[in-house]
Amino acid sequence: MDDILNEYDLYVRVLPVLRYKKREIFKLEYVKIKEDMIWKIFVENVWNNRENIALCDIVDDIINYDRKKIIVYYLNSFDNSFNE
Repeated sequence: MDDILNEYDLYVRVLPVLRYKKREIFKLEYVKIKEDMIWKIFVENVWNNRENIALCDIVDDIINYDRKKIIVYYLNSFDNSFNE
């Protein structure tokens, strides 16, 4: 993955799967969650102690991560007045 230079490049590369996860969460009516919020949850909580993660593992983590855990993290961290 020589063409991935930094975290932003990686974010752009996985944006389609972040959009997928957002739509999955949207089905539960949690509409305020955005792709960048989902990204931050993964960077800070899932990948924070891992190095040299393959792109396929990143995509797999996002697809298979429990959406309810994302919602709980969102409620506790981003917005306590969610879905007003």
